[in-house]
Amino acid sequence: MRMLKEAALCAAVVGALAMALSTGAESMSEPERNKELVLRMLDGVINDGDADLFDRFLSADYVHHGPDGKLTGTETHKEAARTYAVAFPDIQFEALDQIAEGDKVVTRWRFTGTHKGPLPDLPPTGNAVDVTGIIIHRIEDGRVVEGWEEFGALVFMQQLGVIPSRLGDI
Repeated sequence: MRMLKEAALCAAVVGALAMALSTGAESMSEPERNKELVLRMLDGVINDGDADLFDRFLSADYVHHGPDGKLTGTETHKEAARTYAVAFPDIQFEALDQIAEGDKVVTRWRFTGTHKGPLPDLPPTGNAVDVTGIIIHRIEDGRVVEGWEEFGALVFMQQLGVIPSRLGDI
């Protein structure tokens, strides 16, 4: 009888633990799970410098619509993330706001860093950059399948010294 009581107590403890642990992602709404997915991806890829995380978060045929046009595939994005990690070794990404509805997540972000490594067609300038932007990600089956991004590209180029920041500097 004593063993039966101990087994019942053990089962109750295990059940309580399972319930406590399951109150995480399973109890989140789809939009909340999608927001968390996007944050983990952006933080891991940008702040932690792990471009290979794109394999886990992006669909193989991911499409990105941005100021540079349309880019597709995970390899393209891994290469870009690695380029920026070298160009800005002190890179910091911060999600300022997030809004999610259905299968879409909108993230307003801030990117800071010092240009210490080469970018395509631009040697290191040593200039600090502080740029904001907005990206909308669409998620299907736990993977990011599409993104639309706009950011202060003009400000970014001015901070790098590629474009004059004032008309009087032309």
